[in-house]
Amino acid sequence: MEIIIHRVNTLQDLKTIPTEYGTEIDIRAFGSNLILNHEPFQTGELFENFLDEYRHGTLILNIKEAGIEDEALRLVRKRSQIKKFFLLDVEFPYIYSASQKGERAIAVRFSEVESIETIKNF
Repeated sequence: MEIIIHRVNTLQDLKTIPTEYGTEIDIRAFGSNLILNHEPFQTGELFENFLDEYRHGTLILNIKEAGIEDEALRLVRKRSQIKKFFLLDVEFPYIYSASQKGERAIAVRFSEVESIETIKNF
């Protein structure tokens, strides 16, 4: 079992977490940059700066806005020290198109309104 720490959206918070733990971060667009912030319409630390310092376990990328998924994955994949990662909370159109192209770094939700049959298609 791997421990994942929720909402680690600053370098200061990251530095307090043991490297064997994973983290979940919230990613948004702010101008032409990707930033870390759970809340909309606010600034935050640059996603790229966070990635440069990341030496931890699984990185869960909680995507807060549609359209930034591919860029988030591209930035993570540029950093060879990050071995385990996946997108979380992405919208269905992205899940569909990305999975058709072979993308597998996506968590798919199963709930009362999202059936297991739908998930099996991915």
